[in-house]
Amino acid sequence: DQRFERLEMRTAAGNTAAQQVAQKTGCISEGVLRGARIARTRTEDGSWAEFRTDLIVWSLLPEDLEGVGEQLAESGG
Repeated sequence: DQRFERLEMRTAAGNTAAQQVAQKTGCISEGVLRGARIARTRTEDGSWAEFRTDLIVWSLLPEDLEGVGEQLAESGG
């Protein structure tokens, strides 16, 4: 029997698909890390340009899962 104390996920602020995964798994948004990640993109001349982007921090604690089993049983999931 393995337990966890805290799971943490970070998603790019513009990545709505990853944010939906975090929400559906029960994670709670804790805030935004402004300019936390350096991303790269190609420019028109083929070179690389770097820019900073924001990350959203999500967490899941054991108490966030209390009652989830009963809810799934009631909904047939």
